[in-house]
Amino acid sequence: MDTLMNIKSLAFIPSLALAALCPVHGVQAQLSPAESPAFQGHAAETQMRSEEEERKRRALFFDAVALEIGEPGLPCDHLALSKPQAIAGPAFVVILGWQGKDEDRLRVWIAPGAAASEGEALQQAQDLAGRRRAGVVHVMVDLRRYLACR
Repeated sequence: MDTLMNIKSLAFIPSLALAALCPVHGVQAQLSPAESPAFQGHAAETQMRSEEEERKRRALFFDAVALEIGEPGLPCDHLALSKPQAIAGPAFVVILGWQGKDEDRLRVWIAPGAAASEGEALQQAQDLAGRRRAGVVHVMVDLRRYLACR
């Protein structure tokens, strides 16, 4: 009888050790939003950019401007290799300013496939801006090609 009890005890020890090593159900919910798996890629991508690059990226895509033209897009360059089905194609975002007015900015979104080069995107952006504000000279502040999300 003692031998049988010892064998059962020995069988219990590995299962106890396994239970201690396995994650407890619900631990995922205790993570902060910034630590959750959905944001881990975003956090890693942000850490790869310098402070200046991140400031420029925010100005191009997210900071407030006086006027926006076109359908806003999101850069998905980081998904091009892992999830090519999520990419709509190359697009452009152009920030224009008015000659003599530094504080006013205009953001123009050029849809995927609408322009083949930066020069073509700039020309389209200036044409679209000219239709909105006739007679105003628009000066390019910044321009970037990016892979747009679907």
